[in-house]
Amino acid sequence: MLTNYPWRIPALLSDDRLLRQVVAAYGDVSLPSDRVPVQTRLAGPLWMGHGGDVSEAREIFISNMYCHKGFLPRPGWCVLDVGANLGLFAAWAIPLLRRGTLVAVEPVAESAALGERNLGYVQSRNPGVQVHWVRSAVAERGGELELLLPHGPQGLACATGWTCAGDTPCASLVRAAGGGLPRWVRCETLDALVERELGPNVPVIDLLKVDIEGMEAECFTGAPRSLGRTRRLVFEFHSHDLLERCAGLLRAAGLREVLRRDPYGGGMGLSFWAR
Repeated sequence: MLTNYPWRIPALLSDDRLLRQVVAAYGDVSLPSDRVPVQTRLAGPLWMGHGGDVSEAREIFISNMYCHKGFLPRPGWCVLDVGANLGLFAAWAIPLLRRGTLVAVEPVAESAALGERNLGYVQSRNPGVQVHWVRSAVAERGGELELLLPHGPQGLACATGWTCAGDTPCASLVRAAGGGLPRWVRCETLDALVERELGPNVPVIDLLKVDIEGMEAECFTGAPRSLGRTRRLVFEFHSHDLLERCAGLLRAAGLREVLRRDPYGGGMGLSFWAR
């Protein structure tokens, strides 16, 4: 991003100082109910539910975790954000799109509400982008899914059953943070979701981002048609086993891995794929 948008360097530095201050003040606690939004120069006001959410904002806006040659959203693209959480990835993508379509998928009602609020300002400045918010989980088949909601950042909400094992690294992180509360949510396949929101004749998905805390392979299993029309895809993985499961499904769909980022070690990172 710095290569393509050098005039944003001062804003990046300003936002980094601001986000560091918020992390230092609220890193391990829920933000007060009368909180005010974090005012960033890049995306405008961003509402957070927990101090830990700010770390995600730094990853997206400052560390540019999703930036890679050919993967920066362009005008006219169709972008899917599966596991939108607070809408931070969408808030980063919309100014780059300027016009096009963005579908944000988030099953946790509290996170989706903040996400819609976060996108209010950035979408008002980019009215050419049509945004669809879908409050649903994505799995290999439709029905209901039990999530474990953490006491901390809601972005760590993870499945406790289904075909996803309850002892995934995400579930372990939630338990280590003091456990969580179970909640049943509606789930559907990605194919069904895309065809309902965008119509049965979607020509292409230019960028698909998936970050759903260990359920990525289940998402891809239920998305043969969507994967067949996807040009670029990036997903978060939490173990080498999950990465290999997902890789087999993506290769079968005609995609190939072009980049892997593992900044945290321990088999956690981002995998970039293209056709």
